[in-house]
Amino acid sequence: MATIAASERQPQEPLPVERNPPVSSHWKWTVSLWVGLLGAPIAWALHLETILAMSPWAAKSGSVRSMHVVSLALLIVSVASGLIAWRDWRKLGGGWPTGTKGDDDARSRFLTVMGMGMAALFSLLIVGGWIYVSSFNPSVE
Repeated sequence: MATIAASERQPQEPLPVERNPPVSSHWKWTVSLWVGLLGAPIAWALHLETILAMSPWAAKSGSVRSMHVVSLALLIVSVASGLIAWRDWRKLGGGWPTGTKGDDDARSRFLTVMGMGMAALFSLLIVGGWIYVSSFNPSVE
């Protein structure tokens, strides 16, 4: 069997490049999954950093109202991310990820269940930080 030398091969036509591919609604589903998964940890991290940064200012001003507002707002964000994960889980038909199939539904179901669990955990951590805010007494020197 003879081999063809590199100089004797026929050049292949390059594949056409689609300059403006159509945008599908699949990206909305992917963004929804990741917001449900990462919304609560990001809200908790923002809460922790914001409360710690505002503590000296609250001690000087004698008011902790802004710290309560931040705690409430970020708790709402954390719970909302859990609700987004729950909504996506319901769209998939509920149930637990079994790991028997490696399809997109199994991956999405895993992300939604993890998102609900993380939202519950990080919401509790935000409530714990809010307890600190409630016990914060700026008048004590």
